[in-house]
Amino acid sequence: MAADEEGPILATVRPGNLKEELAKRSGNFVLSFGFPGSGKTTLHSFLMRYLMEGGPYKTEVVRRDHGEGADYETNRMITEWSREWRHGRFPESTPVGENEIRELSFEVQPMKGVRTPLEFSILEMSGEMMRTVIPSREQKPNLSRVIRDLAANERLNLVILLLVNPRVHENDNLFTSFMSYLDANLGGKDIRKRAKLGIVISDPEMALDYLKTYKPEFAHHAEFRGDLVEEFVASFAPQTYRIYKEWPDPRGAMMMRFHVGAIEDREGMPRLVTPDYGSASRLFDWLYLQFTGRRPGPTRWQRMWSWIRT
Repeated sequence: MAADEEGPILATVRPGNLKEELAKRSGNFVLSFGFPGSGKTTLHSFLMRYLMEGGPYKTEVVRRDHGEGADYETNRMITEWSREWRHGRFPESTPVGENEIRELSFEVQPMKGVRTPLEFSILEMSGEMMRTVIPSREQKPNLSRVIRDLAANERLNLVILLLVNPRVHENDNLFTSFMSYLDANLGGKDIRKRAKLGIVISDPEMALDYLKTYKPEFAHHAEFRGDLVEEFVASFAPQTYRIYKEWPDPRGAMMMRFHVGAIEDREGMPRLVTPDYGSASRLFDWLYLQFTGRRPGPTRWQRMWSWIRT
């Protein structure tokens, strides 16, 4: 078997003192929150593919020392993600467990226009560890200490991405339970004042099918974009839509689809045959703006000079 055809590398990061460290850290963090199968790993890995291979950026992995030496496992995971995408395969979901939580840190340097470098981290963890925030008869709502420390640390610039899965009809239960937990335990209203919010629809094709089925006026649409994104969230996850509409700073809230490209079924498995970096580009542009206050790409003077030259 050739090297590129090997089985998945078990790229588990043992977080060491990550739980304690997050309570003391500063910097930029992205927390993607959603049910198992909502597309968190797909979003993270495809965004990294765009930044490292498809976009106008120089992107390097930042190795962190979590008390057990430098974290080289991140490199292994990025290598595995890259290998899977080269074959059109979607990376496997993150295993369940505190010791399976991975912090991925990157420094991104735009290669033209605004050159301000951005260092930010992503928390990669199983959705099974997020659904525990929904109360049940058997247990009270709870969250991993890693998420609690992340949300409570006022020194962190935090972006929360809520991944709406069109295949699951309980998205509202998860996200409202999450916000209620923050309110009750971590001063959630204060978190909303300092954090940024993104609503991401992880399966645009399924979302469009939903609108066509339940909203006949959208039957003629061939693509899920523009006003259809907001219409879908308002219809499919109305309480999540309310969270978005009531976010304290509208400039720090956005809603988008996440499209990775043309997908075909091959031998019973989905395969990405033609990547499309449009969504990844728009997502990173928004993250860059929230963290730096600037937009990547040509400056106003550069755009004006380019227009004059043409």
